[in-house]
Amino acid sequence: MDFSPNGVLFASLIINPPGGTHLGVINTITGEVTVIGPFGTCNGSCTIAGIEAIAFDAEGNLWGSLRAGNGAGTPGLYLINPNTGAATFVSPIVDGNGTPVTRGGVVSLQFGCEGTLYGGTARSNSIASDGGFLVTINPDTGIFSFVGGVSAVSDGEALGGLAFEEACEDIVRNVPTLS
Repeated sequence: MDFSPNGVLFASLIINPPGGTHLGVINTITGEVTVIGPFGTCNGSCTIAGIEAIAFDAEGNLWGSLRAGNGAGTPGLYLINPNTGAATFVSPIVDGNGTPVTRGGVVSLQFGCEGTLYGGTARSNSIASDGGFLVTINPDTGIFSFVGGVSAVSDGEALGGLAFEEACEDIVRNVPTLS
């Protein structure tokens, strides 16, 4: 889930298994969900399914990530139309050598106030401990970098939610002035 720049709460919805297949909005007063539309085409099954992570950038673009083996579609980074739900593939999420972050992929996204896209990874299988890492992702290229060298979770499962303490416009910045 993420709030749009104008304060609307958007969510990836599980309507047809497996995983996030539709975009919706949630009324923060009543909890009522309104389905906007599918990420791909859905006729019995969906062409894009498994987008778990979504995040708005400062310009109001909605980004999503789909991990391998979690549904249908190409694993990687997507731009999502917030008016229709339609998702457009941008790039795979890989390192500078073209290696995917993990087969478990990126399951959470959040933009920092400075514009950096952060992601949280999931482990690649039930016995692996390669998940739970914080990464930065270049939205233009999909190239990721690890933030530190340790998993944020002790079992290596997944770093499934990211948030910042304050809204970007509430942060006071100390910018030096030239005299």
